[in-house]
Order: sequence, then C-alpha cells, then structure tokens
Amino acid sequence: MELMPIESSDADNIPDDVLIPCPMRKFDNRRAAKCCPGCEHFRGLVVVQEPSTWPQGYRIFCAHPIARRVSMIVEE
Repeated sequence: MELMPIESSDADNIPDDVLIPCPMRKFDNRRAAKCCPGCEHFRGLVVVQEPSTWPQGYRIFCAHPIARRVSMIVEE
C-alpha cells in the first residue's frame, strides 16, 4: 500500500457517491466527500490497488482513535 501525501487536493479526489462508516457519527454511513475533508482526523487517501479507481483502489486514512472490543480464546 502506498500512502498518498496529505494535501487538500486529496479531498477533491473523493467522488460524491462514496460512503464511509464514520466513527464520529456512531459508524453511520456518511458521504466522504462532504464530511472527511473538514474532519480533524482525515489524513488523506491510501492507494491499495492499481489502477486506482473508486471504491476498490482507495481507502480513506482516518486517524480517529477507536476503542475495539476484544475477545479471548480459553483453552481447556
């Protein structure tokens, strides 16, 4: 994976119909082009597949601290 530089132009590359489950909104789907560019946690785009086409080729890099539920395997 290649991390694209964090630039304001990254936000211009997000199509209007791309949805993202936003951690700031209880993981409700939001339009990424509208909410991500102004978010303090937006860190740009990650290229995950060439050729880079939406939605398969990109991921949105979000730096929101998220608590994760954990589980434990108990061996008997």
